[in-house]
Amino acid sequence: MEQLLAIILVIIMIIIDNKNVEKFVSKCCSINPFDTAGDRGSRHKKNLTCFKKVNPSLLPYRNCPDCDVCTPEKSKKKEEHFFTKKNLWIFVDEIPSDKQWKHFYSRNNKSPSYDINKLCIQTIKNNTKNNFNLRIITKNNVKKLLPGHKKYLTNKVDPYVYNNYLKYAILKKYGGLWMPKDLIIYKKMENINSNKLITFGLNNNNIVDNVGFNDEILFANKENVLVSKMLSYIKCNYHSFQNALIFKKSINKFFNKMIYKYNQNHLHMDLIANRKVDNSFLDNSDLFSTNFVNIKNFERKNMIRLQISNINRFHKYNFILKLNKNELISSNLFITYLLKYALY
Repeated sequence: MEQLLAIILVIIMIIIDNKNVEKFVSKCCSINPFDTAGDRGSRHKKNLTCFKKVNPSLLPYRNCPDCDVCTPEKSKKKEEHFFTKKNLWIFVDEIPSDKQWKHFYSRNNKSPSYDINKLCIQTIKNNTKNNFNLRIITKNNVKKLLPGHKKYLTNKVDPYVYNNYLKYAILKKYGGLWMPKDLIIYKKMENINSNKLITFGLNNNNIVDNVGFNDEILFANKENVLVSKMLSYIKCNYHSFQNALIFKKSINKFFNKMIYKYNQNHLHMDLIANRKVDNSFLDNSDLFSTNFVNIKNFERKNMIRLQISNINRFHKYNFILKLNKNELISSNLFITYLLKYALY
């Protein structure tokens, strides 16, 4: 009798061992449909896989907002996932690649960005990767991110208007941290946990003729009331902005007006270094000179904006845009000191 019971127990144990056990794996795409870094972003439609089939350490990101690329409907009904990292958004528009003309007609070719912008983005990545997921936006994936905003995001729109509309539309829908592509972050960026809209510096009055908070770098959760007000304002005045200068002045004035009105929903973290020790504003003549510049409260802050768009308009420092990465890192310009400080 005892032998019979032992045999039955052995059989039961074998059955249990061979039984398929539920594996709690994510069915979300392992390739982020909004990641444009490298080849993975351009080939994601052909190479969709699940987390259980790849090494998790190789995945670009663990979360993708409003993912509708996974074809099986059951994959969308899986358990809710919780992610600790916030999104960090950078818009990279294309430029004519006049540096790399192979023949006369290739002057119309496009290049992702100047090398100085690429180095700036690398400083952002290095100093935010512990707390933020870097999301690069181009005009190629804007339609997927914001399918209902096509009429406001056309190639005919002034670049400054386009960039600001895109910024507020992205923050309203997804939330996160918005940064320009020509920003140098030279110290580690701490994690941000706040329900308020956060600004990071005051206006440089050499560029924006308005005393108040800078709106080029912002943090907000999705559906933030201030972000929603700003997006509504741009939509209402979309066709009245005749040029970027008028837009820049009016949009920042309205931004500061909304902050004053909804001040309980605003938090300021003074992290942009834009003044010298004599209290004058930093400008291109400082950043692209061979002189060392004493920046006010440099150790207390962690970011510097280069304003590459101003270099495009004023040709005195246009040579910066033609330098490659090695030349930028090895020059005797003050900008080289800042890049090395941030990268190494």
